[in-house]
Amino acid sequence: MTEPGGPAVRVLLVEDGLVNQRLAVGILKRAGHHVTVAENGDIAIRCWEEQPFDIIFMDVQMPVMDGFEATAVIRQREAASAKRIPIIAMTAAAMQGDKECCLTAGMDDYVKV
Repeated sequence: MTEPGGPAVRVLLVEDGLVNQRLAVGILKRAGHHVTVAENGDIAIRCWEEQPFDIIFMDVQMPVMDGFEATAVIRQREAASAKRIPIIAMTAAAMQGDKECCLTAGMDDYVKV
């Protein structure tokens, strides 16, 4: 991520909670970034296929398709190309071992929100 005034980043925010969506969108937009919100992993995959993003912030627990499943699909579809989008896991219910699970699932980093 860049400092305010730096180049804008195209962010895909995958989050099912309205409060967390509003908070994250507000922070990212104030920093000058472009944000697209997806409410679950299924919608996130469609967004990722339809437009370019620089980074994905992926909630772990969501209805329809969770962050682990969505990450697996994205990583599988990326395998044919030389591109790899950074996926940062986000969760409020952090348990010991969650970070390792996220990294093993193909996510690039992990933040507790």
